[in-house]
Formats: sequence, C-alpha cells, structure tokens
Amino acid sequence: MKKLVVAVFALVLFALAVEIGIVPAHYEPSWPIVAAATAAIPTFGGAFTIREFCKAHRISEAFYYRMKNEGWAPDEMHAGARTLISFESATKWRREREAAAAAGVRRKVESTPGASSSDDHGRVK
Repeated sequence: MKKLVVAVFALVLFALAVEIGIVPAHYEPSWPIVAAATAAIPTFGGAFTIREFCKAHRISEAFYYRMKNEGWAPDEMHAGARTLISFESATKWRREREAAAAAGVRRKVESTPGASSSDDHGRVK
C-alpha cells in the first residue's frame, strides 16, 4: 500500500510539473516510480453509467437522450435497475461516429414515416 501511495504521489507531482510548465506536455517520463504509478493505479469496471459516459465524451445527458431517441446512441446493457454502457460499446460508437464524420454525416438519423425532414448534416429543417 505504501508503494501505491508513493507512486500516486509521484504521478501527481509529474502532472503538476506539466501543468506549470516545468516539463513539456509531450514528455514521456522514464522515471521508474512514475511508470510504477501508472501500472499500480487500479482500473475500475468495464462499463460506464450514462452520466460517466457523458462526462467521458464531453456531452450533456440531454444530448445523450436525444441521440438515443434518434437511434444513434451506444448500445446499453442493464444490470438490475442500472443502465450501463460497456467500454466495447463506447469504442464501437466512437468508431461509428468517426466514420460518419469522415463521410460528412453529422448525425445518424434514419428516415421514418411522419418524421420531419432534415438537411445533409442531420439538422431538422
């Protein structure tokens, strides 16, 4: 436990050094203690809550639910009363969004009867 605390402390100091400009942001440290810190930090589960997904991808929850209603949100899974998004699903969603952006499509909106029309960028006219 003591090694983990020291390693995390070293990582925090390195991040602070980058923040104040002592060390360039692109610098990759070869310090054994910093390498140990990144290896020693435990990873959490393999899924996001909707709030965590939104925070990680810098979108609002309202926007997430708009994506879900339009059919282009990531796949969800349910564990009891919790709705989760697996890391794999998030990765798949990001790749789909990157492919859509490369194709010039801003939203994946499928035409349904009675739906309002949209322009080439998925915006409603």
